Amino acid sequence: KQAIKAQTDSVSAVLALVFALFVVSALVMLSNTTTMEVKEGRRMFGIYKSLGMTPSQMRSIVALKTVLVSLVFGIAGMGIELALHRTLLELVLVSFGIAKVGLNADFIELGCVVVLFALVCGGNAYLAASATRKIPARSLVVE
Repeated sequence: KQAIKAQTDSVSAVLALVFALFVVSALVMLSNTTTMEVKEGRRMFGIYKSLGMTPSQMRSIVALKTVLVSLVFGIAGMGIELALHRTLLELVLVSFGIAKVGLNADFIELGCVVVLFALVCGGNAYLAASATRKIPARSLVVE
């Protein structure tokens, strides 16, 4: 039983490390995407600014859009994970010589992770959209 517990713990540690790497890489990609979105949407942000929107409001729009997209695709991914995780992980674990390992996926835990990740993505997008603060409205509309 100790050997099985050690294998289960090592698999859990590897999965946690892989998950952490995915989260970090997703946040970096999100930051780059948001920065590109702000640069490509300069004209739109200029129009918003000339209509009286504050930079904070524009940043909030970018963050809200990111949170909504993260929630939609997070929920979709959670459904796929709940439907396929046991089959796929058993195939992988059997190929490594680890037979049946108890892997449980809880809807509430996954939901909390999705919501937390969406909020972190929104905060990251809010920070990445700080470029809207520095740009005068006239220069944005003229481009």
